[in-house]
Amino acid sequence: MKWIYKPFHLFSFNFEKEVKPIYPELYQEAVEQRTFLEEANSFPLKSSTHGDFLYKLFISSCRKFLKTFSLIPQNYKVWCHISDKTFSRTSWHNHIPTSTINGVLYLKTVPKAGIEFELGNASFYYEPASCECIVFPNYLDHCPRTSKTEEKKISLNLELRCKESAKMIFKPDNYSDF
Repeated sequence: MKWIYKPFHLFSFNFEKEVKPIYPELYQEAVEQRTFLEEANSFPLKSSTHGDFLYKLFISSCRKFLKTFSLIPQNYKVWCHISDKTFSRTSWHNHIPTSTINGVLYLKTVPKAGIEFELGNASFYYEPASCECIVFPNYLDHCPRTSKTEEKKISLNLELRCKESAKMIFKPDNYSDF
């Protein structure tokens, strides 16, 4: 685990070792299931053979570093976001309606196509590495920058709904310097 930006409660995990054996299949699923919607270019991966594995990895990693949380039973979906020169629409948003803890696993990154965050009047830009999973609270506004080239940027969104609020789970007094 590494801190990306403490004031935003933003940190990441490197899942390269864990994802490497399934990477070709995940990449193929994302590209084959890509849809071109008028409103967005995010879509749920249908019957991903690796969804359960990704969620177990995500949950166990979050449990190591966040305050104790209780999951609300849900049907876990892995959402995919692909951008390239062909389709690159994005907008500012947060995940308050759908999650408490949000994670984005970057399968494929593109230079200068990272993610922007805002909290109040402060903003922050981050460029993740491939196989890096960024974790942040549901209330953090963010906007993915898109790939303006033929190269595909592929990310997978993982969401957890909890009985506790994001403000309690991400409360800074439980963090030590890692």
